[in-house]
Amino acid sequence: MTFQSFLGSTGPATILVLSTLCNPLVANATESEDPNLGSTVDQSTESIDSEINAQNQIEEAKAALEKGDPNDSRLRTDLGRAYERAGLYEKALKQFLWSFDEGPKHKINRSYHGVRLSYLLGDIRDLAEVYAPAMDALVVRRDGLFETILKNRRAYRRNRAEIDSDFASLARYVRDDDYIFSVFDQLKNDEGVDRTKTLSEFVQTNLATFDEHGFFDVIVNYVDMRHEVDSGIRTHFSLQRQIREESSMEQEYREVMAKAFIAPARKSIVNLYKILLATESLDDARYAAERVISVFEGASTYNALAAAGVDSNKPTVANVNQSRNAVEMEPANAIYVNTLVQLLHATGDTSEAVRIAKDFLSTGQDPENRSLIEDTLQDLQ
Repeated sequence: MTFQSFLGSTGPATILVLSTLCNPLVANATESEDPNLGSTVDQSTESIDSEINAQNQIEEAKAALEKGDPNDSRLRTDLGRAYERAGLYEKALKQFLWSFDEGPKHKINRSYHGVRLSYLLGDIRDLAEVYAPAMDALVVRRDGLFETILKNRRAYRRNRAEIDSDFASLARYVRDDDYIFSVFDQLKNDEGVDRTKTLSEFVQTNLATFDEHGFFDVIVNYVDMRHEVDSGIRTHFSLQRQIREESSMEQEYREVMAKAFIAPARKSIVNLYKILLATESLDDARYAAERVISVFEGASTYNALAAAGVDSNKPTVANVNQSRNAVEMEPANAIYVNTLVQLLHATGDTSEAVRIAKDFLSTGQDPENRSLIEDTLQDLQ
């Protein structure tokens, strides 16, 4: 997948301007006599311009499809997005579903697998917010695949890997937590059938749901956590490279984008670290921490790891050391100091926690910084 496909067919500016596109429906309007109300003629003109722009995008996407391979899922998806922006939701869904259902049958889409199970399903889910049949389409495909997994042993054995990944991704994008947990229980309790690979795919794909509900043991039992950490770092480097190589971006904008993606990449890996701490998987936790520091070394990274220790409710000495590193680098940062105070208290050294909090308050801080430390200090005393 290229970064261009991540942004969409209209280029990098799509991220910034997509929310400003107007509905193509144009209301009949005349200029207001009250200057304080603004000009409805101007508003109507903007709406007309938006309608023309949306139609132009449809024509461009159609032309690209006619000029290219009609079996190219990327071109089909681009056309679907153009239809959606124009408010032609039925036509948009038709293109999206073709890319999902028929696309994998054609060699040209061999590299589209990851996009198909992520951005394409995201497109359909987003469309469902304004067009209910889109969600119905996801549910029908999800339920049909689960039926195959449970009952059609021959078809399932023939395409198990593809069915597992499709089903897990559809469950993720339908966003029904009760359904996800129900499926997990059914597969886990399916006696006489080894569901290990299916469950691993399902939990890994829906990791955020299991994490949100605190099912950390399920995650570490079915997900290769070191692989997940490494995968997150590889994805980060790949995205950074694609951003910097994107020729349609100005250099300054490329650098801004590259920096913008650092925090979420680090956050996702630190979250895995929190899960490992919570389940006392300390060797894997140590591995995750070392990998994060090697890529994102700095005070904010040390504090993020230390804060994960607090959030896990099972902090270690390593978390205290991480926190000390952050404070040493930025001693005036109240957030970092607060993390250290919390960790010292949680690991049994409340007296030092109180001392550090009082020392920080004695240096003269602004009210916001003082309030953070004062509240924590009050909880300790």
